[in-house]
Amino acid sequence: MAIYNTQKDKLFIREYGRNTQNLINHAKSIADKSERQKYLEEVVRLIISMHPYTRNVDNYRLKVWSHVLKMADYDLDVDLPDNLPDARLRRKPDKMYYPIKSRRMRHYGKNVKTMIEKAKLMEDPEQQAAYIAIIGSYMKMSYKSWNRENVSDEVIAQEFAKISEGELQIPEGTNIDTLSSPRKKKTGGNNSNYKSNKKSNSKSGSNKKMHKSKNAKKRHSNNKNIRNKNR
Repeated sequence: MAIYNTQKDKLFIREYGRNTQNLINHAKSIADKSERQKYLEEVVRLIISMHPYTRNVDNYRLKVWSHVLKMADYDLDVDLPDNLPDARLRRKPDKMYYPIKSRRMRHYGKNVKTMIEKAKLMEDPEQQAAYIAIIGSYMKMSYKSWNRENVSDEVIAQEFAKISEGELQIPEGTNIDTLSSPRKKKTGGNNSNYKSNKKSNSKSGSNKKMHKSKNAKKRHSNNKNIRNKNR
């Protein structure tokens, strides 16, 4: 009955192959420490000889020793090289802590919360009021970009107070439409020049057509007079 690779022992580093893994597994069964040390030294030399192009690589022997320990599942009682103190232990990566974000009023974005926290630290009242107006205008623009319906300044002021936890408020009468109002297209200037140039070009074109038609009539009359003389 055939034995599949999935039924065999686990390969910790597949690049070295199963035979190298079996040699290291056999090292665990050697009871004498000195014999086990000599055996693993020969295994390390064998691995290095399998990759001769890496002999000139710095600290490659230490790298092979770290791979041997990994393939042995860090279960070997041997004397390691001096520059490999941490390879005895199984090193686990640090736990990744994901940031906890609030799901409320996400359409404003995280930057609004950061801007409001910065506004709390401002000491100059005039500078703080101007900065609060900019934040409110940005909130109104963000609201319109994610919602089709219009929003009043009162709603923006209420939600601003919620995000700031009641520490800041948008003063009444503050104009927060500086960023959310659409920009008007410029009239005149280049457009008027373009229209005037277009009219002048059309007039010059019509004058040329009239001049050509007059010349054609003159040529036709001259040809007619010549024919009459010949008769």
